[in-house]
Amino acid sequence: MRRITLSIIVSVVSILALFAGCVQPATQEPSPTPPQPAPTPPQPAPTPLQPTPVPPTETPQKRYFLSVIASPTEGGSVSPTSGLYDSDSLVTIVATPADGYDFVSWSGDVSSSEPTVSITMDSDKEAVAVFVAAFQEITTIMPEPTFSYSTATFTNTLEKGDIIEGFIEISGEFKTQDWSFDWTGEVIDPYGDTIDIFRGHWVEEPRYDLNVEINSAGEYTIRVRHKSWDEKNLLIHIRPEGWS
Repeated sequence: MRRITLSIIVSVVSILALFAGCVQPATQEPSPTPPQPAPTPPQPAPTPLQPTPVPPTETPQKRYFLSVIASPTEGGSVSPTSGLYDSDSLVTIVATPADGYDFVSWSGDVSSSEPTVSITMDSDKEAVAVFVAAFQEITTIMPEPTFSYSTATFTNTLEKGDIIEGFIEISGEFKTQDWSFDWTGEVIDPYGDTIDIFRGHWVEEPRYDLNVEINSAGEYTIRVRHKSWDEKNLLIHIRPEGWS
């Protein structure tokens, strides 16, 4: 009996062992893998910054000032006008007289009697164009005297500070039998006073030089007289203009 029982137990155990070998434990499904983001494409390596080139520092060109002046201002003009010019540049300036004026010369940093000059700008410079009133020429025939003198007069309205410049010249045929060779030139002011006078022998001293400064504005007179028997040639070379 005991043997039968033991045999049964062994059989049962074997069957259980066989069954256990055939039955596989349930396989646990792995958790789903979450979607992965698309891989980032490789980025190119950044270009290294290049230093900005610094231009070389240039020394500014030195410049000088040229001052041009017309004296008197109504006497004419100068071109070009005043301004700045590069160092060592050559500037040509031209003086042009106005109507009724003549160019005389340059003064200041320029010395010349030519109206066109050139200046080297190696420092600040000043150029003054000097103008003077143009000369007026009057020619006439003075007849022989009808009584004691043959007289010619000319007038002009002048301003204070004007200067009467020039000369008066008288000439004619020389005759030894002429009873007088005297002649006279005068400058008379607006009040009738003689402010300059010349008396001479028209053969030996035929010329009277004028240089009279006007002290008050008004009408001035030039009077020329001779006592010769015969007519005389009169030449007046004078400025400022406007005598009649």
